[in-house]
Amino acid sequence: MGDTAARGCTAAVLFAAGARLVMLGYLATMDMESGLGLRHNTAPLVVYLCALAALLAAGGVAVAVRRSRAARGAALCLAALLAWRT
Repeated sequence: MGDTAARGCTAAVLFAAGARLVMLGYLATMDMESGLGLRHNTAPLVVYLCALAALLAAGGVAVAVRRSRAARGAALCLAALLAWRT
């Protein structure tokens, strides 16, 4: 029982960290004068943040119990955020 709870908490932390990285990618490209958009000086940073967020989501799925519906739902939400970002 304790192992399952520890895996669930670890997966939740990984998913939350991935979501925060996606949001940090939004903040890194925000231009107050013209709205959202990639700026040339921060574009590689955003690509790295999105790639790391995808790796964190994959790690969350791997750590979580494979039959976990919550883990699949969280991974799907994070994938939707990444798709919307690109």
